[in-house]
Amino acid sequence: MEAVVAKLEEQLERKRNILFMIEKRISELDYLRRIHDSCTTVSRYAAPTAPVLWLNVVKLTRSDFGEDIQKRVQQWFSLGLSLAPLLSIENGPTFVRSLVQLIEEYDYHFVMHPAVQGVKVLVGTFGPRAAQANSSSVEQDPVVRGKIVKIGTAVVYEYLRIYNNPIAQSLDYFEITYALCKVMEDVYRKLEHESSYGRNMYEAIQRIDSRLKHHFFGFIAKELDKVCVHILKDQVCDIDSLVVKNTNISVL
Repeated sequence: MEAVVAKLEEQLERKRNILFMIEKRISELDYLRRIHDSCTTVSRYAAPTAPVLWLNVVKLTRSDFGEDIQKRVQQWFSLGLSLAPLLSIENGPTFVRSLVQLIEEYDYHFVMHPAVQGVKVLVGTFGPRAAQANSSSVEQDPVVRGKIVKIGTAVVYEYLRIYNNPIAQSLDYFEITYALCKVMEDVYRKLEHESSYGRNMYEAIQRIDSRLKHHFFGFIAKELDKVCVHILKDQVCDIDSLVVKNTNISVL
């Protein structure tokens, strides 16, 4: 009996953690959408809204965003286009499996060093995995791991969509970021499912969130902080110059 109670308590704790994570990420994504929307000329919101300040301190404009933050545009474009089709998958283990596989492919293509890529290929799976094909599994809480798929010596992506055409070279950072935030909100909402609270599904979702934090949440927060620090330094220098100027005038 005690073992059953302990198991139920663990599952309840995992449920609380998942729900907290979902609520937190959706709130962050909404905030990021409003930040980027306030930088554009035409707002997407029906009624005029007050400027949204980063950390309630700095009003950002398009000109404040340099090349460092915009270099991720093509990667986020691919991520958004790859995530969107997954929204049609039924909530539950199949959806989580697909996300895990997509993140594995995204890491392989955009992040991993060539040497690590070689190792991933060596331990990869031959032939299409087709995560949806496993949806009939009787397991309620299967172990979920992503694998690089290969046919012969060629790597084949199941879910990652790559676009290297000229159109992808002229993507607008603000449009891509705004759209990706919206897609990711829907992705996080789909993680709220009774199957998500099992140990294996819970660990898989935590890994997904950790990688999305690395690729998007953490990166964009760090870059926006750098932009804001630069703006504040300029403003402080302007104030110092004004104070020195007024002091000199007073002396005269």
